[in-house]
Amino acid sequence: MKNIRLVMSKKGFDILKAFADDSYLYNYIVNNPSELWEDNILNNPDVLQQYDEDIFFSKDYINEDDEYVLKDSITDVKAKNISYYMVLIDSETKELTVYKHLFGRVNIPVINVPINEDDFTIIEKLENLSKELSYEEEMEA
Repeated sequence: MKNIRLVMSKKGFDILKAFADDSYLYNYIVNNPSELWEDNILNNPDVLQQYDEDIFFSKDYINEDDEYVLKDSITDVKAKNISYYMVLIDSETKELTVYKHLFGRVNIPVINVPINEDDFTIIEKLENLSKELSYEEEMEA
């Protein structure tokens, strides 16, 4: 199974969700539009935190269909020149797959790391943020 960590603008995230809805339907992953809200993983995060105009999204244990939709949808977002940093982390093999388009950015939002920083440092900060926010949610529950 894979985990996703994503940083992008709130507006970009809304566009990503729309592209994902289309992909779920077009690829027959979801057969009925009324099922989209429940099945689109972007609507069901483990962590979703907004910072001014940017968001941090985290979801663990996504399936292969969700991974396909994310890859398909992030390509459409890139074509719209929307900035993002997304990493898929394979929890078994520890393989990291980074998708990034940091158009017009100097720092990666939310974690305030320069865009020219190495991916391992960025991913470590995203993982730490995900754990910290998950822990805070558990403490509040």
